[in-house]
Amino acid sequence: MAVSTWAAAAPEPAPAKYTSGATAFRYPSGMQVMADGGMVHIVNGHPVADHAVIQIPPTQGTKSPVVVLYESIAPPPDGWPQEETIQAIIDETLAWQTAATPAQLLREHRQTAIGCIAGFTFTDPPMRIEGAGLQGLVHSYTCLSRQGPIVGTFLTAITPDGMAHRLSVEASESYWHSHAAELDAIAHSLAYSAP
Repeated sequence: MAVSTWAAAAPEPAPAKYTSGATAFRYPSGMQVMADGGMVHIVNGHPVADHAVIQIPPTQGTKSPVVVLYESIAPPPDGWPQEETIQAIIDETLAWQTAATPAQLLREHRQTAIGCIAGFTFTDPPMRIEGAGLQGLVHSYTCLSRQGPIVGTFLTAITPDGMAHRLSVEASESYWHSHAAELDAIAHSLAYSAP
């Protein structure tokens, strides 16, 4: 099983920083954190501790060409499982992602940053990540959204403070191809810093 050593890389130019507890990631300073009206978010039955939508502000009549969705999920009162169980959960999720049908993967990505509605395809298959205080999975993909073709990266990880994190970066195909290094760097900048 392939394991990617996850090393933080700061996006250019002049990145802004989003911090959630002991975890942070960077994004281009032209993007803004958008308010969501204090909605309560649930992921896999767990309340979300932090939810952020970061994007280039849409202009009148157009949607943002890039959207970053970040969520952290606090551990249940009795804590997340022990290390061996966390590894087993990661292995089980990896096995599911690699064996899932396109329709199943499409359902999983309907509520990512922009959201897929058809034609989900991996461009980089699911891979385990370890490093920067993270353990988890990452994959890249293309699909069709309501805005047209998009490219995306989806990261899910658990940090040593017991928080689970989901970070998706999606952009229109044309925007992604002209800003690939900058957008790739957003997900790669997610890192944990012990308090």
